[in-house]
Amino acid sequence: MRTLLRWLFAALVLANVGIAMWARWYREPAAPPPKRPLPQIHPERMVPLSLPQIKPASPVPTPTSAKKPASAMVATVKKTVVPPVRQCLTIGPFDTASEVQQAGAWLKSAGITYEERTRVDKVVSSYWVYIPPLASRTAAMRMLRALDLKGIRNHIIVQQPGLNYAISLGLYDLPDNAHTRLAELARKGVHAKQQVRYRSRTRYWLDVEVVQADEHARLQSRDWGAAGAAVQETSCAPVQAPSASPAPVSEPKSEPKSEPKPQTSDTDHVVPEHPLPVH
Repeated sequence: MRTLLRWLFAALVLANVGIAMWARWYREPAAPPPKRPLPQIHPERMVPLSLPQIKPASPVPTPTSAKKPASAMVATVKKTVVPPVRQCLTIGPFDTASEVQQAGAWLKSAGITYEERTRVDKVVSSYWVYIPPLASRTAAMRMLRALDLKGIRNHIIVQQPGLNYAISLGLYDLPDNAHTRLAELARKGVHAKQQVRYRSRTRYWLDVEVVQADEHARLQSRDWGAAGAAVQETSCAPVQAPSASPAPVSEPKSEPKSEPKPQTSDTDHVVPEHPLPVH
């Protein structure tokens, strides 16, 4: 029994010694150092040592590294000339020449050019109630007495070419008043007529063209001193492009040809340039 224990103890001691030796002496092989990349060789840059005067060739520029000329890098931007916005206005209407002259003087002092424009309109002046022309003056006087008997006053005999012996029963500014007069005459048995009379009226406008928006607002807010005068937008006249006149065609100058002079002798007679008149 003791002998077995001795052998077991000896085996344990040997095992511990072996483990200690393995832990002290055994090491794993170290990893090899990383390989460095080989330098890149450019054959076009290699120069033989026997020829020192030859300089290495410059590298060929690639599309990404090539420098563009300055003229190509600078983009030429064409400036587009934008014409100013034309805005045409008309100021009016003015009923008298003095009103339009005052407005034009103010525009001139403000540095605004203008053009004066006139227009003659046909406007209603009055509404005439009348009895058409009668055959004679005697018939017209007889009609006046009949009107007096019916209580109709304010009548007169017209003596005018084309209306001789007509009887005027009144001129009215408003059509309603004329219609009332006609209805009154019809109730009393008088058949009268109505005629609209016209007159010519001259009115004035000032046409201006502005570019700045504040000028439009300035004109819009001004009191032009005339009843009904206002600023309104209108269409601008088209700008006519200057017509290019064709260059005069120069005709080739023809040099006079020199005619050979006839050779005359002392016995020849000289012919005058203009013949003598024949009698």
